[in-house]
Formats: sequence, C-alpha cells, structure tokens
Amino acid sequence: MNNYINFTSTYNPNLQALSSTDGYNAVKMNEMFGQIMGNIAAVQSTLTGSLIDVRSFAPGDGSDQTAQIKAFFDSAQDGDVLLFTPGHYKVVKVGWFYTFSGRSVIIKALPGAILEVSDQGIRIEGSNHVEISGVTLVRTTQAAWSKNKTGLYIENSSNVLLQNNDISKFTDGIGVNGSSSQDNPARKCRDKKQ
Repeated sequence: MNNYINFTSTYNPNLQALSSTDGYNAVKMNEMFGQIMGNIAAVQSTLTGSLIDVRSFAPGDGSDQTAQIKAFFDSAQDGDVLLFTPGHYKVVKVGWFYTFSGRSVIIKALPGAILEVSDQGIRIEGSNHVEISGVTLVRTTQAAWSKNKTGLYIENSSNVLLQNNDISKFTDGIGVNGSSSQDNPARKCRDKKQ
C-alpha cells in the first residue's frame, strides 16, 4: 500500500444537497466519504517517521537542482519517507550522486516525477531497511557499456524492497551485492513490475 496522501485540513463534503431523484443517497455518500477519510488516516498513522516532499527543497522544473536534492536526501532520518512528487529533478555531478550509509532508506515517487542524473545514481550501503518504489531514474545520456555506470546500487543491506521502478540509460540499472529482500532472505532483492 502506498502512503502518498497527506491531508492538512479537514475535508467535510456536503452531499445533503444531492437529491435522491438524481440517483444519489446523500447519507450513504457521507458515510462512504467518512470511511475513506478514516482509512487514509489509518495509513498515515502507520508511518514511523515523517513524509518529506521534495517540493519543499527543489522546484522540479528541469534546471540543475543538485544542491537542493542533496539537501532533500540529507534531511531524512530513520523511518522518514522521501517523496518525489511530479516534476523533473536534475542532478549534475560526477560519480555517485548520493550515498546513504548505515541508515534506513525509504524513497517513493508519484507518477510524473523524474530524477535525472548526469553520471551515477544512488548508492545505499549498510542499511537495515531499504524501500524504493515508483522511481523514474534516468541518466542524461546513454552510458557506454564498458563504463560501469549504475542507477541504483545496494550493498550489504537487509530488508530490501524495490518495486515499480523505471531506471534507464545506465550500464546497470540496479546492482545488489550482499543484501537480502524483505520477503525472502535467500533472494538478493525484489523488483516487482505490476
């Protein structure tokens, strides 16, 4: 289940104005919306940390946002969810753009969010929890096959879950070494396309 919704104000739909001649039962509709809002609140309550939106750091307009995206990643504490909302986030840096070392990593992206890097992507090492889903990670230009350019590299980590990611123009989209998945410790990782 994705934890993408963040409500900052109370939503109280007034469906009493809908008449039964329109085919609506206003009381049942109000009950349904009440249930939906309760379910969303329940999902949010399962988050152990904060939901951090990239838009608090970077404009997502396709310009060079290297410093802003680094600050976004730096801001995460264990249990926080880094959320890429729709936009084009561009990073210009030689080598690995960012390395998470020894802390849990949860990165989620909504459709329409693109993270573009000029060289190598994200490296994660020594983490006890890695969850990356829905991320579109693209290299600015197609890497030559002998250049060892990797989009996402996970090393010596446990509880790894990778799902619905779109990684392109690297020599290796995803590299995993010495790590185990959340659902089966005998497997290296899980990248699930639905």
